[in-house]
Amino acid sequence: MKVKYISIAFISLVWSQSVIGQRMDNDLKLLINEAFNNSHQLKINIYKTAQVQINRTMAKQTFLPKISNSATYTRLNDDIAFPQDTKTLLLGTQGLLIKEALSLPFNATLPSQVKLKPVPIIQSKDIFKITSGAQWILFSGFKASLSAKATQHQEKGLSFLSQIEKINIAKDVWETYDKLALVNASEQVIKATDNYLDEQLRFVEEAIKNGLATPLEREKVNLARQKLTLKKIEVQGNKELLIDKLSMVTLQEKTSLALLNPTIAPLFFTDTITVERPELKALNENIQAIELKRKIELTEYIPKIAAFGQYEWRKQNLSLFEPRWFAGARLQWTMFDGLTAKKEARKTAIEKNILLEQKKDAEEKISLAVSKAEVDERTAGQKMIMAKQSAALAERIKLWTEKQFKNGLTSIRELLDAVAEQEKAQQDSLTAIFEQRRAVASLLEAKGRLLFFLQ
Repeated sequence: MKVKYISIAFISLVWSQSVIGQRMDNDLKLLINEAFNNSHQLKINIYKTAQVQINRTMAKQTFLPKISNSATYTRLNDDIAFPQDTKTLLLGTQGLLIKEALSLPFNATLPSQVKLKPVPIIQSKDIFKITSGAQWILFSGFKASLSAKATQHQEKGLSFLSQIEKINIAKDVWETYDKLALVNASEQVIKATDNYLDEQLRFVEEAIKNGLATPLEREKVNLARQKLTLKKIEVQGNKELLIDKLSMVTLQEKTSLALLNPTIAPLFFTDTITVERPELKALNENIQAIELKRKIELTEYIPKIAAFGQYEWRKQNLSLFEPRWFAGARLQWTMFDGLTAKKEARKTAIEKNILLEQKKDAEEKISLAVSKAEVDERTAGQKMIMAKQSAALAERIKLWTEKQFKNGLTSIRELLDAVAEQEKAQQDSLTAIFEQRRAVASLLEAKGRLLFFLQ
């Protein structure tokens, strides 16, 4: 009877795969990558990173000249002209100049052929201008350079936040995948137990024909098989839920996910290296960005230099006092702003102190998490070994009870109890392996090695 050796062979197979289990399943890697691609939060972080990159480009472009063109038309109620007495004075002055040029006495009458030029108006009432203007910041008081540096730290901070999100996604997909492997292994245990009970049912049927057993013993075997059928239904329902979850996270078809055949095996992690967690890296980048923001607030008190100029393309409508073009430089220096910039800088410094406290708190919690994860991993490993030993013991008890039953030294009830205990011990052993893998996953996360391990 080969059936009675299936359970032992199955448990041995699970443990023999523990070395292979150190290399992560390619199907799991693909599922995790699909989950990354479909994560809304990761996409949001990508958009935020693009915004930060644009801000950095804008900061660097502060020193590019800004050129503008404008065309305007203005209609006045009347021409702007000199007052009449001023006109008279200007015409008289013009006449005196002409007499002087002709060597005439100042009180002489001008020859009739000499005409005085009319006094021009200051500004015609129809004004049409086409103007080009330019402004060029030459020195921003270090504001532009500091802003560019701040965006670099903001971008790095967002990348570390994306790493945190990836860790959460990967851990969730990995756990779901392991649950699916646990369900598959449970199905194999139930199938092996069902085959064994089917064999015992045939044995009992044969014994009834020979008068060595009663129909009651046959019904007891059938009852045990019915209980096993209920477990099959429950396991199948759990499997469907797990496939639904994977489909929702990865957007993969349920039919293709149903073809997955993950296996569960112990996972051993002996690497003692601990790397800096992305939570701390993100906080460090935010702290540096906040410090640069504080310095940017104080640049309000640093002089800023800019060049400017303007050119009029049409000189026809310029007033007598307007130049056609001009250029210059401007020095802008805030001497006193009601202490607004200092107060803003102080608020930013307080924000930095808050982040520093958050960093200290995170370091303490991470240190505690590492210690707890190490203890949990050792405990889970010990429980897994004990569960394996219990499964082996339950297997031996079942085989011994089977021999006793076939020799007529025990009842079918005791045999069925032994089969049920053995099936439960195997399920407990599989669950212990699952919990051990979860403990290793938590340890990898605590040590900052989870994503590296899953690559």
